[in-house]
Amino acid sequence: MKVSDQVFMDGGVNPERLKAVATGEQLKADLTGYETASDKKVHSTGGTTFEGSTLQQFKDSSTDGRAVIVIYLCEDVSKVDVLNSAGVSIVSSDRPNRVAYEIGFDSVPALSGQLFVSHKETWAGGKC
Repeated sequence: MKVSDQVFMDGGVNPERLKAVATGEQLKADLTGYETASDKKVHSTGGTTFEGSTLQQFKDSSTDGRAVIVIYLCEDVSKVDVLNSAGVSIVSSDRPNRVAYEIGFDSVPALSGQLFVSHKETWAGGKC
């Protein structure tokens, strides 16, 4: 979250920093999102936190040799504001401050098993 928060605070500039922490479809989605932020000249302040993580799945070796970990967690954006180029908040007053997610991590054996975020989806059954 720290890298993602920093990219957004910087207005989406140099989103390739996310390659150090994300992979696959999640990396593509994040890069697209931050490109949009840059185009719209918006940026964030504050930081994202999380609470209540629960292990949902662990496979120490999938068919491609990667370990897979899936967790549930509650993401808290209550301290995050999104500002336009004039410095005016564009956050909707009805934005939920906490959202439950299912987050997947893949390890990369060539990088000593380092974990990368591979997917992040709203957890339909989750409550924060």
